Amino acid sequence: MKLFYTKLITLAALSILLPTFHTQGMSSIIQKQAAISDNQTVPHNTLPKEIWRSIIFLVLKDELDKFRCSTLLEGHTDEVTSIAFSPVGQTALTGDVDTTARLWDVSTGQQLQELKGHTEWVNSIAFSPDGKTALTESDDYTALLWDVSTGQQRHILQGHTNRITSVAFSPDGKTVLTGSHDGTARLWDVSTGKQIHILQGHTGFISSVAFSPDGKTVLIGCWDNTARLWDESTAQQLHILQGHTHHICSVTFSPDGRSVLTGSWDNTARLWDVSTGQQLQELKGHTKTISSVAFSPDSKTALTGSVDKTARLWDVSTGQQLHILQGHTASITSVKFSLNGQTIFTSSEDKTACLWKQRIWNKETKELFIKYYPLLRTPDLY
Repeated sequence: MKLFYTKLITLAALSILLPTFHTQGMSSIIQKQAAISDNQTVPHNTLPKEIWRSIIFLVLKDELDKFRCSTLLEGHTDEVTSIAFSPVGQTALTGDVDTTARLWDVSTGQQLQELKGHTEWVNSIAFSPDGKTALTESDDYTALLWDVSTGQQRHILQGHTNRITSVAFSPDGKTVLTGSHDGTARLWDVSTGKQIHILQGHTGFISSVAFSPDGKTVLIGCWDNTARLWDESTAQQLHILQGHTHHICSVTFSPDGRSVLTGSWDNTARLWDVSTGQQLQELKGHTKTISSVAFSPDSKTALTGSVDKTARLWDVSTGQQLHILQGHTASITSVKFSLNGQTIFTSSEDKTACLWKQRIWNKETKELFIKYYPLLRTPDLY
């Protein structure tokens, strides 16, 4: 809260003192000033000392808070459509337009396995809760179950009559959920590969599916601009989440099971109450379609990825934007948190996947501090 008021006072003072000053340019001005040699004068005398110090502190904090791409997964020959992180060990799974999925060592960025079997784009992927099985789905109307250790197929899930767009494992790992452009979502037995239920009721293409943390509720997002909650055991509809003004692209449950997050072609993400189906927050900031959404493990932070090439972090309780992750050169297709919440995963149409980590106190951040510290040491600022 203290930081909030510091920012507010700083911006208010600047707007009064310098009406033509563009506040979004503060960072670049201070960064340029940090590069000025020691024998030159710091041009701060047009502002009160307290305002100048606050600006420098804010810029330094902004630099230290930034997320950076710590590991880049390269090797796909086409757009990377999705990414998942294994619940055990340091393994990531990516899906590609080139019809393959690939397993990676997160710590080194090295490829471990290439999963070949689909004949069309791989759109969505998932790991089983024990990390031993991978699930992929494709435009070829099938979903495939794979042995992670060997890269061998276990089952082919067949029954959809149009491209499959999304897949999910139940929390106990016994059931798989698939969504398709045939307008249905289907539940499958993992051990046999047999279909259990067909969930029907949407009036458009199904784009995204998810299980609640307790496995009792299914969430389905659709191009009819709605998301719907279903009872997993009875296949009965529980709530319709209405509010988006365009197709829904991605849906997910919060880890505590209380909230749902949806992303849409209307450039917004929305938070919903699971028990009532009521909208809680509208997250605005992206300038193009939101393609993927995720929650942090503690359910306090929302993550969105967009066609505008950025991923963004949001405070769930307030709906305020926290960070912008920039670096991809094409649309972001998928976003995920690691289990400990310390790493963010993004995949993109630029043929790469990126692992983002927040800066910690190391050689890089020490150099940043040294860079800006002289500005704070200017005698007449005190």
